Amino acid sequence: SRGLGDVYKRQLYMHAKLMVFPSLFEGFGIPLVEAMAAGCPVLAANTTSLPEIGSDCVSYFESFSVESLGEGILNLYNNSERRNDLIARGRTRAQDFSVAKMAEIHLEAFNEASRRYSFSRYIWLRFFYKYFYVVQAAVKFSTDIIRRRCWK
Repeated sequence: SRGLGDVYKRQLYMHAKLMVFPSLFEGFGIPLVEAMAAGCPVLAANTTSLPEIGSDCVSYFESFSVESLGEGILNLYNNSERRNDLIARGRTRAQDFSVAKMAEIHLEAFNEASRRYSFSRYIWLRFFYKYFYVVQAAVKFSTDIIRRRCWK
């Protein structure tokens, strides 16, 4: 595959003073989790899913502000106490996104879906449910029209 290998990427994170992630659109934020797991403090844009993923374990800057980005880099680069705090909290936070934890959550969801599944419910929802309410609405509408015409 193209790109950096996992071992090389981990080495880069481990030796970096900080990782800056100025993404304006991010579906999940895997680089944040990778950096936190490797013990690299993160400075990220405060948009999309990034604050939800990073929580209070990442330092943030205003997305469309170059000044905010610059200040964030300088502040984090020059503040070893803040970096060490983010490293400690980031490692703990990254464990919430481990492959084993994600697999466990997915398995739980699949088991719950399996417990709730019934063939008769599927048939009801697939073929009758929406039509039941459409017919019910049509009957009510027709009844209203008949009442208006007959009672005028």
